[in-house]
Amino acid sequence: MTVFISLVIIVSGYVVANSLVQLANINPLHASEICSAFRVAVVSMGIIVTAYSLNSINAGLLAAKATGIIHSLSTILSIIAVVVLLYGGYGVLALALSQLLMAVVMLTGNAVYLLWRFKRERFVFRLSLKGIPKISKLITYTSIPRALVVFASNMDLILVSRYLGPSMVPILHLTRRAPEFSRRFVERPSVAFMPAFSHLVGESNWEKARVVFLRLLTLIIWAAVFMSGGFLLLNHSFVVLWVGKSFYAGSVVNVLVVFGFFASVLASTLGNFNFALGDIRGNSIISFFQAVVSILLIVFAARFWGISGVVAAGFVSIALTTGWYFPWALIRQLKVSVWDLRSLGREFALILLASVVPVVLLSVVAPSDWAGFAGLSVVYSLFVFTLLYLFSVKMRNEISALNQELSNSLKSFCKVV
Repeated sequence: MTVFISLVIIVSGYVVANSLVQLANINPLHASEICSAFRVAVVSMGIIVTAYSLNSINAGLLAAKATGIIHSLSTILSIIAVVVLLYGGYGVLALALSQLLMAVVMLTGNAVYLLWRFKRERFVFRLSLKGIPKISKLITYTSIPRALVVFASNMDLILVSRYLGPSMVPILHLTRRAPEFSRRFVERPSVAFMPAFSHLVGESNWEKARVVFLRLLTLIIWAAVFMSGGFLLLNHSFVVLWVGKSFYAGSVVNVLVVFGFFASVLASTLGNFNFALGDIRGNSIISFFQAVVSILLIVFAARFWGISGVVAAGFVSIALTTGWYFPWALIRQLKVSVWDLRSLGREFALILLASVVPVVLLSVVAPSDWAGFAGLSVVYSLFVFTLLYLFSVKMRNEISALNQELSNSLKSFCKVV
């Protein structure tokens, strides 16, 4: 069923590619290039829908480490590819080809791992049509919104090309590349924990599920705010050292990218937990509306506010849809108390303070090489960690728990040796 949906996406994209380019009224000098890039992006979208389906099966087999490695490898190869292709003169097509590489690696990696697990676990295949209507309905709920979300995430680059010119597409893409890459890592803990979280709910162990949810959410908030501050401080230097200052979109766009990064991390994390609770229909419907709202806002914002409006449209669409639905659904199902919310708010305020102070103090430093960049990164990290450790009781408790875990692991290792 998922393969069929992927084929429909690819065929539909190829059919409407020329019409979409004409509708966008793109300069004829760039129309062929944009059309080719769009078709490659559509193929990537179709492949990635199937890849995510296999990824979900592997996650259900509790293969968090394997799926994480595959996801990270595909992302790293995509980043390398986009730089090589841009320097090779591929322009907008470089972005689409890098996404295609990521999709192929994800599909291949997940398929190979799944077949290996089937062989190792000695699964027996039997054709059965029982439950097909129910499964088809669930796949429709999940695959179509996923495809639309992927389409919306690529739509902004098409509209940037339409209103601002193809030369602006790599600038936007590379300015937000580091936050997008990091976002996948910050979201991985919630993805990895989804099967175990569903197991707790299946056992009706709601209290433990609530405690685990709040603890993991606190850790992700710390990580997301810490990295947001890092991008505010370092993204300009990173882009300049990586590909040159001509590919940096500016401070205003960078601030908006950071807002989008934090909003996306929070929405995705909460969405994963809500999905694990069994609200598949609700997750899919609200994700569908978020994608629709995002596309409409991007079309409007690109025309009147340019690249800043395009970036802002992303987190505004989150605020209008998933940004309120997921918290509401989780609070209701897990019975999160007012005290719990205050605790989360306090930790958010502490990590925000711990991140803002070094950003302000270190913003006068402009590293001229990678050694200086690495040094500034280390100073910022130590600054944030020290402040959070001093003011957050939860942070000190987490460090104590980590030290105890490491101590126990070391003792076990010594006994084996």
